[in-house]
Amino acid sequence: MTSDSVLFVDANIYLQLYNAIDNTEKVKDTLASLKQFKEYIFITKQIVNEIQRNKVKSIVLPKIDKDRKALLSTDEDIKIPDSLRVIKKAELSEWKRSAEELKKERNKIKDKQEEIHKKILLEVSKSEDKISKGLQPLFDIAVSAKAEELSKAKERKTIGNPPGKQSDTLGDQINFEQLLSYCMNKKKIWIISADNDYGSSYEGALYLDPLLNDELKGVGIEEIYCFKDLIKGLTDFNKKTGRKAVKIPHGKEAKEVNEILNRQFTNTSGVYGFGGNFTPSSGTMFSSISNAPGVVVGGLTYPNTSTAIVTPGGSSANNLTGVTQLSPNSWYIVPNGLDMNNNIFTSSAAPTGGDGKK
Repeated sequence: MTSDSVLFVDANIYLQLYNAIDNTEKVKDTLASLKQFKEYIFITKQIVNEIQRNKVKSIVLPKIDKDRKALLSTDEDIKIPDSLRVIKKAELSEWKRSAEELKKERNKIKDKQEEIHKKILLEVSKSEDKISKGLQPLFDIAVSAKAEELSKAKERKTIGNPPGKQSDTLGDQINFEQLLSYCMNKKKIWIISADNDYGSSYEGALYLDPLLNDELKGVGIEEIYCFKDLIKGLTDFNKKTGRKAVKIPHGKEAKEVNEILNRQFTNTSGVYGFGGNFTPSSGTMFSSISNAPGVVVGGLTYPNTSTAIVTPGGSSANNLTGVTQLSPNSWYIVPNGLDMNNNIFTSSAAPTGGDGKK
């Protein structure tokens, strides 16, 4: 009997599915499994709103931007190799004609890709894409927060209890208060979240915050399972509850799906961020930058304690208090947990150089 089981999937996990927006066939089985587990999934209106707010600007648009730049990087005139300058004039003319035809075909490909990109953006913005349609049955059962839950969420944030970051707006706090209400008389819960708002990560595993663990136990939960990986979480839920999902990806297929879901794209229209879960754009006011697992900036490693931001060359960063600037108008090291309210980056130019990776 599985009516005592709850499956809670965080917004960041649902958003990962949009990484497959150009290859939805790869996540078809994953979406089908979520739909089949619908009666056990607890989802809030807050989570749905977060997905709707971020699926275009934080996932789809950066991905399209990356694809577009990759194609533009090949947009160079085809130059005559020195080795061909010794061939006959007629042969050289034929080579030039072929090169011109190749250039025309390349332009057709660019135009077609641009057409596809616009179609994808329009579909996602209208929630008419396959990912959004696949998630809609879950969105239809989303639960709104009650007044008492909102009050408790505000108190949770005020006293500094998890989940959520202190500098963020109410979100995770609301979700958790609703989750506690829903879990009354439940015995088992699976929590799947890609970030550390609900606990700590180690070797790819998520360990629930002790306070949240105690609160769940306090409402009757006896078994708690936490995952950062959607496929692993669904597989474990399927196994332990005895459900027979349509087809949860496994083996090589699961690896391929995870590679797609865990892609990271940086919004290159403005500010570049590395080491944290954010992709801000020009003019964005940072509300939270924390919990960076470690970053490499210009060959220098800053493990565990900092988040790095690279702003475009020549950009202006206002009111950057408590921030170490590594080079003029470029790299900044932000202490872990620093409240970045009122720190606004105003440039939208492209960076002049350098790269940053976890």
